[in-house]
Amino acid sequence: ASTVNELVELRNRAEGLIQFYLEQNVAMALTSSLTSHVNDVLIERAIAFALHELKEDLGEPPTSFCWLSLGSEGREEQLIRTDQDNAILFADVAQNEFESVQNYFLKLAARVNQILEEAGFESCPADMMASNSKWCQPLEVWRSYFEGWIKQPVEKSLMLSTIFFDYRCIH
Repeated sequence: ASTVNELVELRNRAEGLIQFYLEQNVAMALTSSLTSHVNDVLIERAIAFALHELKEDLGEPPTSFCWLSLGSEGREEQLIRTDQDNAILFADVAQNEFESVQNYFLKLAARVNQILEEAGFESCPADMMASNSKWCQPLEVWRSYFEGWIKQPVEKSLMLSTIFFDYRCIH
């Protein structure tokens, strides 16, 4: 796809193929693998579009980063378009650079989340998305999150673990 509209149309067409596979009782492993691949490509394209748009105003990403798909998409279990669960992990930066680096990635995330919403993936009602500053953090912060969830398994930590421990790097 060369535009966001084309990307949305292609995802809608893929939905028909996935529905056909389900109706024809095609092996679930094949159907879920195809769905995951389609979603991964869609997310990659959404990121590419957003990076291209940001490049004009803000330049290249200020450091390396990873777009994480979480939950059912992280486990490669999505068959239907569900709400978005995603995060950004970026390289550790000097404290005096943190705010500008995080702001860059929050703008990137907001645009990617918007494109995914246009493609039929609703925003997460619990705001477990990369556009939430809590889920757009450097590696050091992510390490502390995971360590805290493991060492202090209170109810909220267990809930967050069920989402964030099932992740895959998409970009």
